[in-house]
Amino acid sequence: MKKTLLSALAAFALISSIFYLASCGTEDLCAGVDCGPHGTCNPTTGTCDCEAGYEKDTNGRCDLSIRDKFIGEFAQVDKAESVADTAFCNEKYSITISADASSISKISINNLAGSATKFVATISSTNSRQFTVDPNQKFTVNGVIFDTVADGTLSSDDKTLTVKYSFSNNGKRIFGCTAVGNKK
Repeated sequence: MKKTLLSALAAFALISSIFYLASCGTEDLCAGVDCGPHGTCNPTTGTCDCEAGYEKDTNGRCDLSIRDKFIGEFAQVDKAESVADTAFCNEKYSITISADASSISKISINNLAGSATKFVATISSTNSRQFTVDPNQKFTVNGVIFDTVADGTLSSDDKTLTVKYSFSNNGKRIFGCTAVGNKK
C-alpha cells in the first residue's frame, strides 16, 4: 500500500512538473498591447510592427501615415550647385506638398523650381523623412522637355524641407539646385 501511494505521488509529481515546464515561456507578450488600426503586435518582442506607409505615434500605436508630416506649404529658396547653375537657381517660391492618391507612401510636390508642375515622390521605406521623385517625370519649358531627378529630406522637427534637384535634356545635365525652405 505504501509502495502504491508513493508510486502515485511520484507519478503525480512527474506529470505536474511536465505541465509546469511546458507552460514556462509561453507568456503572451502581446496581451494588452494596442498597436492601432495599422499595426500588429509581434509575439516574439511584444512591440508593434506597422503596415507599410505607417509609423508609430508617441504612444507606440501605428496611427500615423508617413506622409502626413510632409503635407503643407513651404517657402523655398534655391541655391546653385555650381557657379554655372547660378543663373537658374536664385529663385524664391512656395511649394505645396499634398497626399498623392496612388499610395499611402507617395506625396505630390507642386511648383518645385517655381515650375507650376506636379511631381510625384515616394517616401523612403527605411527613413520616413526622405523622399525621391519618381523617375521618368518630365518638366517642360517653352516646348523643351526636361528629365527630372530630385530627392529631399524633412528636418526632425518637421519644419525645414531640403530638396536637391536637377534637370537634364537628352541625357545632358542642364542645371541643378538645392532648395531649402520652412513650412508656413
